[in-house]
Amino acid sequence: MLKLKLLLLLFSFSFLYSIQNQPNVLIIMADDLNDYIGALGGHPHVKTPNMDRLAASGVQFTNAHTNVPVCQPSRNSFFTGVYPHESADFGWTPLLNQPVLKHNKTLMEYFIENGYQTLGTGKLTHGKPSEYWQQWGNNTKHNYGPFYYDGEKVGVLPNVPDPYRQIGTIDGSYGRISDGGISNGKYGNKGLVYGWDLKPFRYVSDEDRDLLQGEKHADWAINKLKKISKNPSSKPFFMGVGFVRPHTPLHAPDEYFEMYPIEKIELDKWLDGDEFDTFWKETKDLLLAVPIPVTSGYQTAFKNLGLVSNKGIEFSLNADVVQERDFKWNMNFNISSNKNKVLDLGGANEFFVTSIGGGGVNNDYIIRVGESLGSIYGLAYDGVYTYEDFVEFDGMTLEEATAKIKADEAALPDVGMWWSMNNYTLKDGVPINAQVNNGTYRPGMTKFKDINGDGIINDDDRHIIGNTLPKHFGGMTHNLSYKNFDFSIQSAWSYGNDVYNKTMRKGSSTAVPWRNKFDIVKNVWTPDNPNGTWTGFSGGGPSGDIASAAYDTYIEDGSYFRIANINLGYKVPKKVLNQIGMSFLRFYVSIDNVYVWTKYTGWDPDVSVGRNQLTPGLDADAYPRARTFRTGISARF
Repeated sequence: MLKLKLLLLLFSFSFLYSIQNQPNVLIIMADDLNDYIGALGGHPHVKTPNMDRLAASGVQFTNAHTNVPVCQPSRNSFFTGVYPHESADFGWTPLLNQPVLKHNKTLMEYFIENGYQTLGTGKLTHGKPSEYWQQWGNNTKHNYGPFYYDGEKVGVLPNVPDPYRQIGTIDGSYGRISDGGISNGKYGNKGLVYGWDLKPFRYVSDEDRDLLQGEKHADWAINKLKKISKNPSSKPFFMGVGFVRPHTPLHAPDEYFEMYPIEKIELDKWLDGDEFDTFWKETKDLLLAVPIPVTSGYQTAFKNLGLVSNKGIEFSLNADVVQERDFKWNMNFNISSNKNKVLDLGGANEFFVTSIGGGGVNNDYIIRVGESLGSIYGLAYDGVYTYEDFVEFDGMTLEEATAKIKADEAALPDVGMWWSMNNYTLKDGVPINAQVNNGTYRPGMTKFKDINGDGIINDDDRHIIGNTLPKHFGGMTHNLSYKNFDFSIQSAWSYGNDVYNKTMRKGSSTAVPWRNKFDIVKNVWTPDNPNGTWTGFSGGGPSGDIASAAYDTYIEDGSYFRIANINLGYKVPKKVLNQIGMSFLRFYVSIDNVYVWTKYTGWDPDVSVGRNQLTPGLDADAYPRARTFRTGISARF
C-alpha cells in the first residue's frame, strides 16, 4: 500500500505583512517524505540540510499522523477538513468529483472569503487544480517527470532491470537522469520528456539541461514572492507549493547519487510479521492410519508422523462505494489461495484412505509425498467396448453388426440369464480387464484406459484422477441503505476444485437392477443404442465393472458461485419510535441459499462428508441444502 506522509511547513513572512496586518501563509508539501529528515531524527543515509535549517527556524510538530495512508484521499481530507471515514473517500477520486467532498468548502475558499489571494503550483491535490487557486503555476501533467521516451512510448529508463521495469513508468523506474542519454529538446526524438504529452526535456549534462519540474515549482514560488514583496499593499496570500519527490520515479541528477555511494548504503531490516497477508505453514506429526503386518491381527495403527506445507495468499478489501446523506453502499471482498503439499510421511512414499459411501470401493484417496491432500485415486473410464473392438464384427457396418448380435442372441437357449450371451474375441491391442475371465467379452461391457500401456487393466492403472482443493475461493458482501431501508446480499465462490460424486456411482450402477437409478442410466449400451456409454450388464464380472475402484467419470468440476443470503429490512423512524416508547424497531425478510451457479450435477458442490480430513470434497449421500425464507422483527425498548 502506498504510504504518504506530508511535511507541512507553515510560516509567516514578517516582511510580507499586508496593511491589515494579516499573516501570509506558505505551505510546502513533499510527497512520500517519510520521517527521514534530520530535524525529525533522521536516517543514516539521508542528508537534508535545507529542510533542517527551515525546521530550526520555527515550530516542529513531531507527533503528526496521516488520516488515511493513500495519497489523494489524504490530500482531499487536508484541504477540506473532512475525515475519510466521514466522506468515504479512500481511493483516487478527484476532489471536485468526490460525492461528499464536492459539497464541502475548501481551505482555499476560506482564505478567499477572508480577503486573501490564493496561489498554487505542483502536487497539492491530484490531477487538475481546484478552481479556488486564483493563480496557478506549472502544468500538473509534468509533476512526475522527467520520463524516458524510446521513440514509441514513455517508459522506464533503459538500464532499469526486471522486475522493476515491469511495474511501470512511475513506480518502476529509478536512476540518474543522465541514464536517459542526451536529449536535444525536440518533439518526437528519443530521450527525456516532461510527461505523457511528450514535451521534450533538454539534457546535455547536469550543468546544461532544462529545469526539473520540482525546480520549476520552486522558481515559480520564489518569483511570486519577490513580486509580492515589491507591492506591500497587495492582499495577503495563501500559497501552496507541492513537490513530488521523493515519490517515484526516482530520477535525479548525478550529484545526488554521488552523495550516497552505493557501497555504503545498508537496507533496512525486514520487520517481523511483514508477511501478514501471505502464509507458509508446515504441519508436522499428522495422525495417520499406517498399514502394519497382518500377523499383528490388525490392518492399520495410528501414528504421529508426516509433514505437510501450506503456502498461499489472502486478500481482503472493504470499501465505502457511496456515502451520501440518504444513500450508502459498502462492499466487502475477500479472496484466498492455498497450495498444499505433502513433504514427508515418516519414510513411506504414500498411504491410501478409503472414503465412506460403501459400494465396495476402497483406497479411493491417496496421500503421496510431493502431491497435495485431497487427491482422489482411481481408474480412467473409457466408456464401453463397442463393435469396433471385436474380431467378429470387423468390417461390418453398424446395421450389420446390430443384426449379427441380435441373431447370435436369438440362437441361444433360454437360460434365464440374459448376460450369458455369446462371447466375442477382442482385437489385438485392445486392453483386457484382469477381472474378466478370458474369452467372456462382449460389446457393452465397461472399458477402461490402459494408463501404463501393458494391455491389462488392473490396480497398476490406478492414478490420481482428481483433487478437491480449490485454486482460489472467496466471498463478497454488499450492504446498501436508502433512508430507512437497508439491503444486503452475500455471495461466495470456489474455483478449480473437484468433487468426488460417489452418490452418482451408486445411482448409476447396474449391478443390482431393481434399485432406483439416476437418469444417466438411460444412456446404457444396447444393440438398439450402440452409442451408449454405460454398461447395461449386471454384476461385476459380466459388466466389466471393477467395483473396488473409483472412476474418473465420477469426478466433477466443483467450481461454483453462490448467492448465500439476501436480506431486506426497514427501520422505523425515530419520530415514530418516540411516540411508541421504543428505542429501535426493524422489520426484515431474508432468504438463505438463494441460488448457485455450477456445472456440478449433484445436489450441492460445496460438500465434504467423510471419516476424516483426508477425504475432502466427497459427496456420498449428502443431504441437499435447503433454501430458507425467514421474516422477523428486531426490537429494543
